[in-house]
Amino acid sequence: MDSTWLFYPNEACPARGQGGKGSITVHSRKEARSRCTVCATTFSARRGTMVYRKKTPVDLLVPVVTLLSHGRPVSAMVAAFGLQAETVRT
Repeated sequence: MDSTWLFYPNEACPARGQGGKGSITVHSRKEARSRCTVCATTFSARRGTMVYRKKTPVDLLVPVVTLLSHGRPVSAMVAAFGLQAETVRT
């Protein structure tokens, strides 16, 4: 996991918004967590993205979102990908 591109979401930290300056390090590769060296807080690399706290694999979510954005119905996603309708809506 390359932590140089990460944006730190903690508004109270003085290092916020200073991506690429070396203040973000890898905390856990397995859990995709990073750590701020300034305030010692850990955070998820997915925080602030559409896949934050989602258990569905990213490789499945991206095509579903793409097809939905082009006007395909939720019922088509349920039939094609075997997902729950609520998962697709969320």
